[in-house]
Amino acid sequence: VDEYVQEDTLDVAIYNLGYLPGSDKCLTTRLNTTLESLEKTMRLLKVGGVISMTFYVGHSQGKEEYDYIVPFLKQLPPKQYHVLLCQYANQSANAPTSVWIEKKS
Repeated sequence: VDEYVQEDTLDVAIYNLGYLPGSDKCLTTRLNTTLESLEKTMRLLKVGGVISMTFYVGHSQGKEEYDYIVPFLKQLPPKQYHVLLCQYANQSANAPTSVWIEKKS
């Protein structure tokens, strides 16, 4: 992403983590590359820009990414980022979970 986008120019980034439902469950995202991409994307995001992340926690890769990335996001400085965690209240614990990150400064 840093090869194609200049700093402070990115409006929106969308992550779909784990595997794509209905597709090959062997083809997944990986924590190390997702985290590297997320850190770069956060630097490239302009003020007011948003990152959307959906974790498919019913799959091991999506769960691993959720278990590491969500605590990372909870530690972000609130003056620099707003982080919104959305989970289904009336679905199974394996239902997809979404996070929105807005860059404030």
